[in-house]
Amino acid sequence: MDALSAKCADLVLSILVCLGAPPLLNSAFLGTLAESSALETDASFPPPRFIRARSEEKSSHGQLPQIIAHRGYNTKFPENSMAAFRGAIEAGAHALETDVRLTRDGVVVLSHDPTLMRCFGVEKKISDCDWEYISGLQTLKEPHESMPRLLDLIEFLAQPDAASIWLQLDIKPDINADEMMSRIAAVFKQVPESPGSPWKERVVLGFWAAKYVPLCQKHLPGFPLVNITFSVAYAEQFLAMDNISFVMMQATLLSPRGRNFIKRAKVAGRQVISWTVNDEYDLDWVVKRKLDGVITDDPKRFVDLMDPSNGKAISASRPLSKIPGLVRINFLVSTFSWLFGWKHGYGIERRFPLFSSRVKTS
Repeated sequence: MDALSAKCADLVLSILVCLGAPPLLNSAFLGTLAESSALETDASFPPPRFIRARSEEKSSHGQLPQIIAHRGYNTKFPENSMAAFRGAIEAGAHALETDVRLTRDGVVVLSHDPTLMRCFGVEKKISDCDWEYISGLQTLKEPHESMPRLLDLIEFLAQPDAASIWLQLDIKPDINADEMMSRIAAVFKQVPESPGSPWKERVVLGFWAAKYVPLCQKHLPGFPLVNITFSVAYAEQFLAMDNISFVMMQATLLSPRGRNFIKRAKVAGRQVISWTVNDEYDLDWVVKRKLDGVITDDPKRFVDLMDPSNGKAISASRPLSKIPGLVRINFLVSTFSWLFGWKHGYGIERRFPLFSSRVKTS
């Protein structure tokens, strides 16, 4: 793409953000997805069997999705806090989802945002602060909690009472990729594994950008991977690699292309998880489509809804008032995906050196 075309694509992206597109759909974010590194050897990752849907004889579908607490139990506790993680497990969640960031002095902390403003009321970037400073802050939301380190969460999950819980890490693309993966690997080396429950069978590395794939192989070999994405077009390229599964935006999966992608992923033996699912009608759709998991803000509500012993079927129709918003999101996502492909290229045969002829295809 020439410079003028690239500027035109960036301009359209900016206009769409102004029209109300989700914040992650912007030129800077999409630019990080285009960064990639070539693999020096064939990529090989284990299948993430522990994230598969649960067998359930009492369900008419024979299975139910696993319930994954989005930043912990964040409707009741401050997000990404130890209280939220403990609360999610007590509520019956099967897994936790959290986001990782790096402090200025290289400590891996748990925060969705790159800044401290929304959760702590401090107008500073996490990357500009040392851990000693951040550790003294308290959340604006009650009960007031401090920001935990990844080390704190892993030590908690190493306890016998949490041995059945697995963890999905959301690794953002807008950070120093090599340093982040190196620091994450160092954390797991510090905490002894539970007997019979190695971290490789309890932790799945969630990446947005292709550049993380070789770095996961370099720093955390043997850990399973999932591609977190809002774009079917971006996800499709990873079907050519063994055992990479998917965490997809719910609105994207509802589209015809999304439903077709689910079928293709299942045929390829991949797991598909939907984010973020908070309404009963969306949960009903996930169950009927036999997805493997739902990432939700309210794990207790979904635990209750999917409890076979209550004798109730999960059934709800999507309100007509929700349809225009769904159409809008799919339009924005499709437009962004097309612009991204136009600017950066998609697929094995084009602009992603990660997927060279050295990587096995199926």
